[in-house]
Amino acid sequence: MVQSGKSLTRRSACGAGAALIASAVTAMPLSDDRASAQTLPPPGDRWRALVRKTGTPEFAAAFVKNPVLKATLLNDACQGVDNIAAFFGNAPQLYDARLTFTRETINGPKTYFEWEGKAFGQSVSGVTVLTHDEGGLIQEVSIFHRPLSVAARLSKELGKRVEGKMDASLFGVSDGS
Repeated sequence: MVQSGKSLTRRSACGAGAALIASAVTAMPLSDDRASAQTLPPPGDRWRALVRKTGTPEFAAAFVKNPVLKATLLNDACQGVDNIAAFFGNAPQLYDARLTFTRETINGPKTYFEWEGKAFGQSVSGVTVLTHDEGGLIQEVSIFHRPLSVAARLSKELGKRVEGKMDASLFGVSDGS
């Protein structure tokens, strides 16, 4: 664990699952004490648990009334819990194996997750950023993938999987016109 100012960073070589991310912002201890650091859940644990609850009232309750999703896989931002649920209800199946969250940093209203994995037999990595309101609810999810070639394939495939649930123009490579 690395601590500086109001920021908390945890590193781990594994991912897992647990409770609601919104409650973690105020509940995580800030300490240099190794014993305390070992009681912290692995990076991404709470977020992964929330994503597993996609489509449930508990998932919806973690967000503000009209949250925003911005992602490398999308041609534009989209709004609403239903769109976010459709995205996360289908995106995890696109990866060859479970993503590994390698670092989690909480700084004020933002939580940053670094992750890595494989999709279509190629390495993929990125960052997910959650922005919380004053009450701890998620108001924005931003997801950045790399490399571009894998992100473009993921976007195209995700667009097929969410057909009829999300606006089709959000997915695939746009010619900019």
